[in-house]
Amino acid sequence: MSLLNVNDLSVSFVTRNGTTEAVKHVSFTVEPKSITAIIGESGSGKSVSCYALLGLIPQPPGRIDSGTAEFNGQDLLALSEQELRGIRGSDIAMIFQDPMTCLNPYMRIGEQLIEPLLVHGVADKEAATRRAIELLDEVGIQNPEAAMRAYPFEFSGGMRQRVMIAMALITEPKLLIADEPTTALDVTIQAQILRLIKSLQEKRDIGVLFISHDLAVVSDIADHIVVMEKGLVVEQGAPADIFTNAQHPYTQKLLAAIPSGAPPEPNNERDTLITASNLKTYFTSENSDEPVKAVDDVSLSIQRGEVLGLVGESGSGKSTFGRSLLRLTPITDGQISFDGIDVGGLDRNNLKALRRRMQMIFQDPYASLNPRMTVYDTLAEPLLL
Repeated sequence: MSLLNVNDLSVSFVTRNGTTEAVKHVSFTVEPKSITAIIGESGSGKSVSCYALLGLIPQPPGRIDSGTAEFNGQDLLALSEQELRGIRGSDIAMIFQDPMTCLNPYMRIGEQLIEPLLVHGVADKEAATRRAIELLDEVGIQNPEAAMRAYPFEFSGGMRQRVMIAMALITEPKLLIADEPTTALDVTIQAQILRLIKSLQEKRDIGVLFISHDLAVVSDIADHIVVMEKGLVVEQGAPADIFTNAQHPYTQKLLAAIPSGAPPEPNNERDTLITASNLKTYFTSENSDEPVKAVDDVSLSIQRGEVLGLVGESGSGKSTFGRSLLRLTPITDGQISFDGIDVGGLDRNNLKALRRRMQMIFQDPYASLNPRMTVYDTLAEPLLL
């Protein structure tokens, strides 16, 4: 018997431009002790499908038009909010994409970990604290007792995601929903988190519903893959069948997008657009007299019309280097030249003018876009400035 059986699920949203069908007659199952992965690009309906199961779609503007979701003999879509509240965080737990938007920055890690146990009346505070420390150790957090007293900002992205996994597992759920839990992590940390989820799933015999936009990410952990496009399930099956005999053009397109590892084409000599010479960006440290050398004596050049990839783990200095090129972060030493202009020697007004020609796309749109401004105002602001 399936752990979760979703049948004919349809979800729509009422907007100023009419009704948008986000999910259209979607059906899939999650078997006990297995991982089902839902794959699709942004806007394909994969997250909406899972949020609808737990009553996390605001109604209005959202509405569930049809379908059933059988879990433990109950139709989740037919339950009241109070009944769902007893299941959410207990029998069904969720790992969200961005821990920084899910973890309360004002609460210590330990307080947030034990909260589900206290809310659901599973344990008293002392027993919950012992359980939380054990779980932090299990998910790979060193010195878990000290970690209980820390705040989220004191952890790296990978460590925060481990905390989210511990928080999801603390009530020993039967079903774990993971909504793109590795998207914001670098590839080495991503691999660690994927291995952790797989090992915990096998150790605890739980079902996992794993949401991702990347077929390569789930290739090693999924037992069943569901491919979604524009709100529809276009193909599903075992990973071996999907990867070797994909039937739908969209699935074939996703497979073709997986990097092949082929060597790059030879670089034809072009005009140099930007050069960084012996660039250094240091930060003072509260715990040491020695500065933190975020960027240390880096030199490179980018040709006009060239795409240069800068690769490294979290904390390796990639983003700091990019910010330093635009002088969004003060540089300690070195030279930056853009189209023959000495960027380091510009005053504030000339630097402001140059930034019309040098732009940066930041990592997290939620942290970069002002939630109080409309899309129109956001786009118009740089033109007005």
